[in-house]
Amino acid sequence: MLMSAGVVSLVASINVQDAITLFVQVVAVTLLPAALVFLILLLNDKPLMGEFVNTRWQNFVNWAIVLFVIVISTVYAVSVLFPECSPRSFGATIWQRWIMRQHNDRCVRWDVMLKHNLQGFSYGNDR
Repeated sequence: MLMSAGVVSLVASINVQDAITLFVQVVAVTLLPAALVFLILLLNDKPLMGEFVNTRWQNFVNWAIVLFVIVISTVYAVSVLFPECSPRSFGATIWQRWIMRQHNDRCVRWDVMLKHNLQGFSYGNDR
C-alpha cells in the first residue's frame, strides 16, 4: 500500500494529487465527529472508566467541542465540495452588496478590489 502511494505521488499530475488530498481531507473531516461522539460515550461509561468517568462540567465542555467540530467540519466539507457556496464567496457577496450601497454612484471594479484584498484600493473620494 505504501509503495502504491509512492508511485501515485511520482506519476500523477498535480491536479490528481490535489484531488486526492481534498478527498482525503473531506473523508477525515466527515469521520472525525463520529469518533469524538464514540469517545465521549466511552468516557461516560461508569463500568469501563470507574472513578475516572466524566463529570457534568467535562461533559458540557466535551459536547460543546464536538458541536463546534461538527459545524466547522460541515462548513469545510461544503466549501470543498461546492466552492460556489463557500462562506468565503458568501462573505464576498455580502461585502460587495455593502459597498454598492455605500458607493452606488461610483463604478467599483470588483476584480481589482478582490485581487488586491482591499489594500490600497481607492474609490476616488480621496482626491
